[in-house]
Amino acid sequence: MFSMNFKENEAIVIKGMKYNETSKIISLFTEEFGKVNFIAKGVRNSKSNQCGVFEEMNHIRIIFNNKTNRSLQVINKSENINTFIKIK
Repeated sequence: MFSMNFKENEAIVIKGMKYNETSKIISLFTEEFGKVNFIAKGVRNSKSNQCGVFEEMNHIRIIFNNKTNRSLQVINKSENINTFIKIK
């Protein structure tokens, strides 16, 4: 049986690094899971509306498919909550 274990969580972006041509590996700090690495596919694409979401120090909300056998969880959806523009 096919089962998806989607989780929704708020997080702070710690850092991001380029991965392949259009993806990024993102280090996030979440209240529930602590520091976790995620992969955000397609966010470096010029047509993506998600490119600014994963800037360092952003407070974001993510939805991801939590698979315990993966070291990198895949982010399905994301949105900014606060960009802390005055601090940056």
